[in-house]
Amino acid sequence: MVRAKYRLTDKVAQPLKFNPTEKWADDSYVYLLDTERGICKKSPLNSQANLPTAYYLAEEDKPKPPPAPRPVRKSAVFAPPPPRYKTRLARGLAAAGMAVAAFLIIYPLWPGIEYELSRALNRQDSANAQLVKPDNLPVTAVNKVIIPKIKVSSAILEGPDLSILDREEGVWHQKGEAPGGNFVLAGHRFKYLPPNTSTLYNLGKLEPGDTIVIDWLGKRYVYAVSEVKTIGAGEVSILDQSLKQRITIYTCSDKQETERIVAIAEPVPY
Repeated sequence: MVRAKYRLTDKVAQPLKFNPTEKWADDSYVYLLDTERGICKKSPLNSQANLPTAYYLAEEDKPKPPPAPRPVRKSAVFAPPPPRYKTRLARGLAAAGMAVAAFLIIYPLWPGIEYELSRALNRQDSANAQLVKPDNLPVTAVNKVIIPKIKVSSAILEGPDLSILDREEGVWHQKGEAPGGNFVLAGHRFKYLPPNTSTLYNLGKLEPGDTIVIDWLGKRYVYAVSEVKTIGAGEVSILDQSLKQRITIYTCSDKQETERIVAIAEPVPY
């Protein structure tokens, strides 16, 4: 009888039922297989041989499938380079994007940079001296505030509240009169940026002794800065009236309006 292709695995106890359906033999043993139960009886071919009879689990000894062929490594295929005009266009767009990003980063900082450069070149002192001379800067018919050091030359606007600055460009006359008492002006710091002359972006750069000029009702009043400070947005003492003549100019320190930069100046002979 032709030997079936089965493989014996674990040894098991003699089953209660055993109905062999296949049989094969080798030089020493005869094999009886119960295909339904998957159990094979292994008995010595020669009953006189001192060999044991045992039962084993059996499973079909299927040939192993051949290994899958290794994928053939394809040589890299390089796409042809894009047309030269497309390369130039991509580079141009990238350069434009970088330029816009640099502009958005640097522009808000530029007023401070420009101020420091001008100061290093000693341009502010000469401009300061010229602007306060009546011959070089005639008194204007429009009420104005002029701060030579930070290049402010702005109209003084009248209105019930700060919203006037949303409709017109200038600084708001909040309270007081020139030349008596506490003359209070307020303006934007970030709505306009230099070289706009109505911005108070560099108000915090003022130092004691710097000049502030007020043209008011056809007359000129000259003041010297006495103090520059930062206060909380809720601090209202800067609006208090004073028997002593002074001007108070303030603006927001940051865009969240949590603090204010305040410059206080006192009159000097003109």
